[in-house]
Amino acid sequence: MKYQILQLKAKSDIEENGKKDYFFRDLDKARASAFNQNDYECVETVDMPSYPPVKEEEVMGYLDILYDRYNLFPPADYHGRSVSVSDIIILDGVYYYVQPTGFTKLTPADLEMFLKGE
Repeated sequence: MKYQILQLKAKSDIEENGKKDYFFRDLDKARASAFNQNDYECVETVDMPSYPPVKEEEVMGYLDILYDRYNLFPPADYHGRSVSVSDIIILDGVYYYVQPTGFTKLTPADLEMFLKGE
């Protein structure tokens, strides 16, 4: 199992690129602002090769655990913000957007926009 946490860069870095502000906004606002990987930075990468990949029916539970861990009991060497709306968690290569309530798996169209990096 491997996961990464992506968080938006500092507001000033995004605003300099002429992007509309979508900090702490839901996925629809991010889509409207043409969100992309250049607006984000990876603040945590954890690779646990001894753990098997997460099963589809267990994904939301794992995402909840990661959300709680990085909000309530962050690792001592973690330097990101608490996990919040507009963050992206990549769990075993699948991208999930943190919503005001829960998580949304990014669609192929979302991924195309996000990874294009314009």
